[in-house]
Amino acid sequence: MNFQNANSEPYYRFFRFHEEFTRNMKVAFGAIEQVRASSHVESGESKKLITLPTGGEPWGGATQWNDICKVMTDAKHFLSQMSLVGVMSAFEDFLINTEAELDRYSKLIDPSFQSPPQKEMSEVSRTEWICRRLECSTTPLNSVLQIIDYFSIARNVIAHRSSRATKQLIAKVQNRDFQECLDEWKTPRGKKLPALPALELNREIRFLPRHAILASIMCCSAAEMINKQLISVIGQNGVVYMAAYHALFNEDALPKGANKTAVALINDVLFDRYRVTEFDSEATIKCLKEIGKWKHCLLQFERLYT
Repeated sequence: MNFQNANSEPYYRFFRFHEEFTRNMKVAFGAIEQVRASSHVESGESKKLITLPTGGEPWGGATQWNDICKVMTDAKHFLSQMSLVGVMSAFEDFLINTEAELDRYSKLIDPSFQSPPQKEMSEVSRTEWICRRLECSTTPLNSVLQIIDYFSIARNVIAHRSSRATKQLIAKVQNRDFQECLDEWKTPRGKKLPALPALELNREIRFLPRHAILASIMCCSAAEMINKQLISVIGQNGVVYMAAYHALFNEDALPKGANKTAVALINDVLFDRYRVTEFDSEATIKCLKEIGKWKHCLLQFERLYT
């Protein structure tokens, strides 16, 4: 089996989120800008009355706006704030599910294994904790984690302070290591990162769509490294069992086809979802037999489809 480009289930889900989020953000912001542009009036002209459809929502047939430019500016910042919260929540979900995969594999090879107690952690602290469990250094992620930490604090400010700047966030921005990270970082095209919004204590932070997308890119970068290390740690049998678990046993199971066999179902997940190559049904069954799970898979398939 070839695992060179393999996904874990948590990484597959987060990367799909990242792709869909970036696309949806560009569409939503583009729609806002289109409305704003259409409402522009030249000097001396009277303001246009803008009518917006409600799309079937219970707000009447349409809404009308005399001065929509200010509303569009507020909508832009609101979209950015809510999107930033969504990105950091998705990354937290990735980290929690990655640890769950590691726990499941640890229990598989050692039935006496007990999962460590769950604690409330920031995204950065949880990333560092998972890296310790995976026995990998966070040094390659130092710059990424600096920026993720900023967005983690910002998410809490948005969610719990209505986006009003706190001393903690201001201190983060003024931190020398953080400033050096921003100054030294270059995008793949050699450009600097977009400027972060100005902060004033207890004043609303005017985030932009670019900031939410930047947060998603940084989280995706950390998730990619963690994914590679997880695949390395659980190995061939662990990845095959992960596919079997999510295809057959998980309550939130993947879409299935009743006309398939158990091994075909698992192979579909391995190839289409996890990007494992150079394998066949015999290899999949052999892995599951080695860990004592093949008969369980057959029985579960019969329960689901017979």
